[in-house]
Amino acid sequence: MKNGKSREDRLISNIMKDFKMESPSEGFTDKVMQTIQSEQAIPAMEPRPLINTAGWIGITVGLLVPILLLFLGAGNEVPSEASGWMQRLPSINLPSFDFQYNGLFSWINLSSSTLLWIFTGIGGIILLTFLERVFNEIRMRYFFV
Repeated sequence: MKNGKSREDRLISNIMKDFKMESPSEGFTDKVMQTIQSEQAIPAMEPRPLINTAGWIGITVGLLVPILLLFLGAGNEVPSEASGWMQRLPSINLPSFDFQYNGLFSWINLSSSTLLWIFTGIGGIILLTFLERVFNEIRMRYFFV
């Protein structure tokens, strides 16, 4: 075993004889030290939760408000044969919106060349995305076959 290592060491020594050691350029050490100092100046990111306290409060309120509306809402009476949820659902009075669809797309001028190119670009991007997915699917099938 020792002979094998010494033979490898001799082989490596013979190979390394042909190579010359290069000296670093002027100011190499200074540049390296400046880089190290600048990296130390950057504060490390503190580990923090993905959802902070305000986020959890918002999620909780967002879940509790509909539940409270269901249980505390009062109003229309429902026959007692209905289940608990069915008794409480009609008592919720949501605001009504009077939305008219007539003027929704009236700003679109289909004879405008600018709008034509915008829609053509959007359609092209959607087509390219679709084709990319198709090609990736084909590539994955051939990869696993």
